[in-house]
Amino acid sequence: MNNLFQRSYRQDLYRFLHTRLTPSPDDLTRCELCLQVYLTIVRELAVGLETWVLLPYSPYLAEVLGPVTMIAYRYQVTFNDTDGLGLDDGFLSTDRPAEQRTSANRMLFPLKDVLTLRSLPEDDLGDLTTEVSVFLLQKERSAGLREAMRTGKTPDLPALLDGPELFVHITCAKSSAYFDAMLIYGRTDIGETLNAAVRKHELETYL
Repeated sequence: MNNLFQRSYRQDLYRFLHTRLTPSPDDLTRCELCLQVYLTIVRELAVGLETWVLLPYSPYLAEVLGPVTMIAYRYQVTFNDTDGLGLDDGFLSTDRPAEQRTSANRMLFPLKDVLTLRSLPEDDLGDLTTEVSVFLLQKERSAGLREAMRTGKTPDLPALLDGPELFVHITCAKSSAYFDAMLIYGRTDIGETLNAAVRKHELETYL
């Protein structure tokens, strides 16, 4: 199997990237399939780790998901070609008070099974793209994450990850000229783990 993820090393972290131009723009079903495929991979990466998710704030999701921590930062990635070029801006301020319950801000919350996100309304996950950020953390590390995300300073991704921990950002296009993308950062080389997850669930044809 060809390596479906481009690997690089930056800011003391391994970086794995998969991108794909939307084959069927304006197709919500295709977007839902994209999210399921990427989340299936995340679920494999999450074995032995706790899952914390960042989503755009919505009153409905906040009620359904239980207690959430409001965050005034969002992760932004803009891909514009199948070679994976584009802008990885990292965490950007929403320019809103962290406690302001607006869709510009993000909600941080734990999740036992990341595949639960498949059942959430697409409209609450973004307009032109579905945007999901995931932290996979060792036990008892979540308090440090919540604190680091609310200091008023731009979160430093290398400082947030330790040992086997990972950060994943997923983008699934809902409109033309947008790309599907999965970006993963971690301190260890998970290339073989990624390939094994793709083979296990026979995802090659979807990537």
